[in-house]
Amino acid sequence: MSEEENSNEDNSLEHLEFDSATPLEQDAAQMHEMFEALCKVGFTERQALQLVAFLMTEASEDGAVNLFFDETFFKEMNKEEEDDGQDS
Repeated sequence: MSEEENSNEDNSLEHLEFDSATPLEQDAAQMHEMFEALCKVGFTERQALQLVAFLMTEASEDGAVNLFFDETFFKEMNKEEEDDGQDS
């Protein structure tokens, strides 16, 4: 190999290139991150999953969702949890 070819290989940035995530992989990562964050702050796994599913169905074309939770929402979520515990 000539000195010029070695110099070109040393200057190549190809080793720094990588495939970026597909849009679907990016969406999946965001949903997983939301699920994990909800669980971390105290939501049960079921509640977190329901919220993520709700967000997916309510998302507009641009992906923006505005959520406003009131006490009724949280009471209903807690009621469902209690009902599930009684069925077993």
